[in-house]
Amino acid sequence: LLGKLGEITSYRDVYQLERVFLQIIFDDFPVKSINLIKITDNTIWETTTFSDEGFFISEREKPLSGRRKELLEEIYSRSDDELICTDKEDESHFFFKIDVISTNHAIVEIQKSSDLFTPYLETLCQVIKIFNNYYNLLGYAQTDELTGLLNRKTFNAKLKNIFKGSSDTSADVIDEMRTNHGDDYWLGLIDIDHFKSVNDRFGHVFGDEVLLLIAQLLKKYPRRYDSVYRFGGEEFVVLFRSDTKEHASVACERIRIGICLLYTS
Repeated sequence: LLGKLGEITSYRDVYQLERVFLQIIFDDFPVKSINLIKITDNTIWETTTFSDEGFFISEREKPLSGRRKELLEEIYSRSDDELICTDKEDESHFFFKIDVISTNHAIVEIQKSSDLFTPYLETLCQVIKIFNNYYNLLGYAQTDELTGLLNRKTFNAKLKNIFKGSSDTSADVIDEMRTNHGDDYWLGLIDIDHFKSVNDRFGHVFGDEVLLLIAQLLKKYPRRYDSVYRFGGEEFVVLFRSDTKEHASVACERIRIGICLLYTS
């Protein structure tokens, strides 16, 4: 187990890290399945699962409702960092909240496979905490501090892998599972018009607010399988995954219209 925990810190890709973490829990503890659930704006953004059926990534954008919403809200309202069973009617599921950079909330959901699970609770909590700490370090390293978008260093690394062909087959598999919308990449470049005059007239603090506003839109309008980066200054990059140029153009136009609507309103 210690050797596997050491292996976790060798990864520099968030999604590879998630897979390895889930597999460690599944292989070394008496669990039936383990989910990493990412939540934003009362919506399940993405669910990553490791179980007897293997590793898979669910479709995103599933609204939270009913008992599921109450349960996850209860978990995230707690101030402690312990593995908890919140549903007294079903004591086979345990939960642990995770701190993340790019989404509002994330929760680890574990379904135990036997009654022998209890002696492993303390060790399991420590393993999850180690993952949580490194997960955040990796997130900070890949994220632009001001806007919360992916940074230029992360974009450069991604572009390098695309051009040379990633040598890590597990990364390719995970990327395909997250997208499944064609093998081609398309690059969208975004530059804010007259941004220098905004800084000159109103100051850099006001300029930062403009960047934050645009960044929020750039998080909202791209499709779930597109990636958005702050390239530098007032420049942004969107990496579209699409099977045709036409589909990528439609996605790019949606972003442009969204920004225009903000300006006209």
